[in-house]
Amino acid sequence: MSTTIKDDPIKFAIEVKLSEMSFYDFFKLSWHIVEPSVPLSTNWHHKYLCNTLQEEAERIIEGRPKTKDIVINVPFRSTKSLITTVLFPVWCWIKDPKLRFITASYSAELSIEHATKSRDVIQSDWFQERWGEVFNIKKDQNLKARYENNFMGMRRATSVGGTITGQGADFLIIDDPVSPKNAASEVERENANEWYRTTFYSRLNNPLTGVRIIIMQRIHENDLSGYLVGGLNTRMKYRHICIPAEISPDVKPKSLESYYTKEGLFWETRFSKEILQDYKEALGSYGYAGQLMETPNLLNSVKQRSIL
Repeated sequence: MSTTIKDDPIKFAIEVKLSEMSFYDFFKLSWHIVEPSVPLSTNWHHKYLCNTLQEEAERIIEGRPKTKDIVINVPFRSTKSLITTVLFPVWCWIKDPKLRFITASYSAELSIEHATKSRDVIQSDWFQERWGEVFNIKKDQNLKARYENNFMGMRRATSVGGTITGQGADFLIIDDPVSPKNAASEVERENANEWYRTTFYSRLNNPLTGVRIIIMQRIHENDLSGYLVGGLNTRMKYRHICIPAEISPDVKPKSLESYYTKEGLFWETRFSKEILQDYKEALGSYGYAGQLMETPNLLNSVKQRSIL
């Protein structure tokens, strides 16, 4: 007869407590729910991003004022969506089920997929055994694009460009505002930037404490990241986290440079020299400079230092 951690009350209690105290531990322990067929492979940036998000959640719960909103640039396939858009709202509800989230991606389908995965975690046996008594999803407010819990905590999923009039949240999260296939479309980029400025930006319930988080791979000089932290808009202040696939002068904050390998790689097991070379050939200089190096400008695509 097989045994589980629940058969050992002490280990079970320790796991629950660790998950509640650390979003990073929650991320690792809940991985099998969101990716049951993919073995977990962690890198230093996972812990860094989890800790950054946890600091914001704890600050909001304590009612402390915000200093800056956050822009995060990180390569594709680096677990950014599972951490920020899927698992983070779930962990926050363990800490305080009254918290409210509005999340957006370039398509309604993708946004709903993220919200559905979050709900799947909540409804899993694993989660219910540990935190089923903390809150419940209200049956009369349980839609794919919007659901609430019994503490009036809310998760709303929308697309960039979608209508969110009358909705407000403590966390406004944008995960890839423009699809890479539409990177060349000036209309798509400008529409995303304008929607953020005129519609999404004002949706915080409390602008003094609530936070806007944009996490994305770079696709163009004038994408939303470029608009917010590229010198085009001096009125908005953001904490900029930039983690390129290869070490470069654009790493932000500079302290993160110490985590790169001796060869200058961000995540050697996922983005080896050979794999990066393959991406460079497939994406071209400009695409590689944006989606992998997080600095999509023509000068960098020509003069970019290569370790390959």
